[in-house]
Amino acid sequence: QTNEKLSGNDAYTKIESVLKGFTFNVNTPDKQVIQEVKDAFKVGEDYKELEIDVRFADGGEKEYRDVK
Repeated sequence: QTNEKLSGNDAYTKIESVLKGFTFNVNTPDKQVIQEVKDAFKVGEDYKELEIDVRFADGGEKEYRDVK
């Protein structure tokens, strides 16, 4: 965690590079997707709940949840 605060074009540029690095698709196991997202955004293990909503290039959508 960096606690970095960005807005506007700076925020868009930073998040776009992270999103483009994802390798999962709609068929990837949920645990693998959650781990890849946690690693990419440097999410520590001290969270209580993590919810990830993904819209894939083909228009499909999927929600991933991890509750401790």
